Amino acid sequence: MLGVGFIEIAIGLYLLMGKNAIWQSVALFWLSSNFMFYRIASDILNVKLCPCLGTMSQNLPFSDGQISAALIAVVLYFFLGSGALLLKRWSEAGSGELPREFSLRTS
Repeated sequence: MLGVGFIEIAIGLYLLMGKNAIWQSVALFWLSSNFMFYRIASDILNVKLCPCLGTMSQNLPFSDGQISAALIAVVLYFFLGSGALLLKRWSEAGSGELPREFSLRTS
């Protein structure tokens, strides 16, 4: 769990300080898809390994259902928004090729 937390923090810092909007969208798309898969798997398996927001949700004036719905909405917003940005950029590149920004090559 600690390693996952560090990855989430690293991606958050990259989203705040990164310079390449394409790679920021890729990072957000990847992270939000992981959140979605985790949520779906935990619902299917009926396993609650890690409560979202930890114990902070107990101090909020909302029910667990409201907090869960809000978190799902945020994850869907991140997933669909970053996915739409990536598809738009890909379609702008034309001819089915990936945009130059997706290349890991420096030359």
